[in-house]
Amino acid sequence: LKSKKTEAFSFEILRMRSKNIPVEVLEMDDNVIDFAWEPNGTCFAIAHGDSKNNARCKVTVYSLAGSKLKELKTFDEKMCNKLYWANHGRTLLLAGLGDLNGALEWLDINTLTSLAKKDHYRCTYIEWDPSGRFVFTAVTQPYPDMVQGGDFRYAAMENGYKLWTSQGEQLISVNQKDFYEIMWRPRPPTILSEAECKEVKKSLKKEYWSRFEKEDKVIREGQLSGEEKVRREMREAWKAYRSKRKEDYKAEMPEREKILGYSEEDVDEITIEVEVETVLETKEMDVDPEEAKEYE
Repeated sequence: LKSKKTEAFSFEILRMRSKNIPVEVLEMDDNVIDFAWEPNGTCFAIAHGDSKNNARCKVTVYSLAGSKLKELKTFDEKMCNKLYWANHGRTLLLAGLGDLNGALEWLDINTLTSLAKKDHYRCTYIEWDPSGRFVFTAVTQPYPDMVQGGDFRYAAMENGYKLWTSQGEQLISVNQKDFYEIMWRPRPPTILSEAECKEVKKSLKKEYWSRFEKEDKVIREGQLSGEEKVRREMREAWKAYRSKRKEDYKAEMPEREKILGYSEEDVDEITIEVEVETVLETKEMDVDPEEAKEYE
């Protein structure tokens, strides 16, 4: 909506699965910088600001889970001009591409909090993996025939990509010469039924979580450097020593109780009072015998 004095933005949201397809209208006075739907959920996010030239903007997250449109939260002062939702889960990545020099921030929509703030200088491309667990950011150069005159060296200084977790932890960083494009391998449709998928999600933590944690631990330990391996071995040796000493202490309990004359399990607390006298100063001096008699 435009006039000579003002510019406003209006969104019309149609609930296609509701009776008579009701329409909700959302109007904004700010300039809308970007808009993104949650791929597998009921939320959407809007990046908006007072000026198109302002580096910092606001990001507002809305939910359509109920019968009415609900604003969940507005995040202020964000270096952002692009929004990227994870394919699964409730993670939203705010990105500042172009003049914002690759500013990155991960938001947890479940708790409406910021998970991490990082950057990838001169980042040009971002894509989540199909599982929503990882995301890569990349600096790519255009194909030679897409650059005027065929000179693309100016765009190849920071070529490469970085791989991050959904919590904003950097896993790898790769510099790549003549780097034009990167993409995830598509994931085929699941062979499980919808009911089976729900059952897996329900029992994930109880039946699979510990197994996955052990597998991840093996992978992490295999990537440790020499010094890190030494520290880990020392830490494990200390834990084993502590565990052994605790077992010995427990095994010696009957002998201690025989000496003490009572059961340690029946004693909640033992109080020992110790009286300590401290001499602060010692001084020798000559005293008249007659005066000394007064203190006898």
